[in-house]
Amino acid sequence: MKKICSLLLVISLLFIMITTNVFADDVMLSNAPYLGVVGITNGFSKSDYVEGATGTMNMDGESVDVRVIYIDTPNTVDGVLGFEILKELSGPKLINITYTFSSLSATRLAPATAKYNCHSYAWYSQSELNTIWINDPSAFYSDGSYCEVSTPKVGDIICYFDDKGTATTSDDSNEHSGVVTAVSSGISNGLCGNSDLVTVTSKWGYGGLYSHNGYVCPYTSYYSTGKADYVKYYRLHSVNYTDLGLLEGHRGICHGCGYYVEEGHDWSEMASFYMCRKCGHKSSHIPVAPNNIPEDILLKIQQKATLNEFAIDVDENTVLCYIDGQYYMVKGHTTDNALSYIKSASVVK
Repeated sequence: MKKICSLLLVISLLFIMITTNVFADDVMLSNAPYLGVVGITNGFSKSDYVEGATGTMNMDGESVDVRVIYIDTPNTVDGVLGFEILKELSGPKLINITYTFSSLSATRLAPATAKYNCHSYAWYSQSELNTIWINDPSAFYSDGSYCEVSTPKVGDIICYFDDKGTATTSDDSNEHSGVVTAVSSGISNGLCGNSDLVTVTSKWGYGGLYSHNGYVCPYTSYYSTGKADYVKYYRLHSVNYTDLGLLEGHRGICHGCGYYVEEGHDWSEMASFYMCRKCGHKSSHIPVAPNNIPEDILLKIQQKATLNEFAIDVDENTVLCYIDGQYYMVKGHTTDNALSYIKSASVVK
C-alpha cells in the first residue's frame, strides 16, 4: 500500500511539473499566469462601479465572484476602488501557480489565494483575513497620505513601475507593490532601480505571499512575466504638529520625509471652548469664514467700538464678531457681556 501511495505521489508531481512548465532557469516563466490587473467580465460597467454591486472577475480564464467596495486612504474617504473576493479559485489553479514560482529564489510565507493581491496587502491590510483585491493603489500616494522617499527604510512600501517611454512618469503603470523588510548597503545592479538592495514581502497575484530580494520577483522586466523597470518608495506621512500659541494656526513636520506645513487649526467644539484636534491649541473664540455669516443679523457695536466692528448674536452663549477684517466666534458669554468682551479686545489673538 505504501509503495502504491508513493508511486501515485510521484506521478502527481510529474503531472503538475509538465502542465505548469516549471523551469530551472530563474528567468523563464513563460507559462506563468498573468499577475497584473484582472478584468471584470460581468455585472458592472468599468466606468461606473457602484458600492455593493456584484459581478465576476476573470483570473486566467476562471471566473471569481466579487463585490464592489471602496477603501479609505488616511486622507480620503472611499478613495480607492476595491473588490471583495467572494469565491476562491479552484485547487488545481492554486497548485499550478505555486509550482510555477517554486523555481524563483524566494521564500513562500503564505499559500496561494485569490482573496487578496499585492496592492491590497501593501496598502490596505496585511491580515490573513484580508479578502480585498485592489487594481490601482495610486490614490494612496496621490492624495498626500503617503510621500515618496529616495532612501528606503524598513516599513516603507516599494512600487514597481513600467516606464511607458512618455515625457511624464504619470503615464507609467504601477505593476506591483510590496513592503520593505530589510535594507542592504552596496552598489545596486541598476536593472530595476535599486530594488536589489532591499528585501521585500509581497503577494504575487493570486499566488502566495513571498519574502524575496526586491529584484527577484516575477514583476521585474528581467522575467518574461514582468514589465517593471524602476521602483519608487513611499512612506506614510507622520506629521507632528506644534502649537505656536497663535489663533491663526500651527506648524506640522513629518519626521519621516521632511514634509513641512503651516496651516490653520482643525477646531473641535468642546463644552466651553474650542480645541485644535492636531496641536491641542485652546481658545474661547475661533476665526470664522465670512461666507458663513448671515448678513441680515449684523449688529453694530455702538459704545467704544471702532469703525467696521460688528457682532452677530448666534445664541445666548455664542457670539460672532468682526474685528480688524477677521471674523471670530466667542463662546461662554451671554449676548450682553459678550459685547463688553469684544469692546475690550480691540484685536483678538
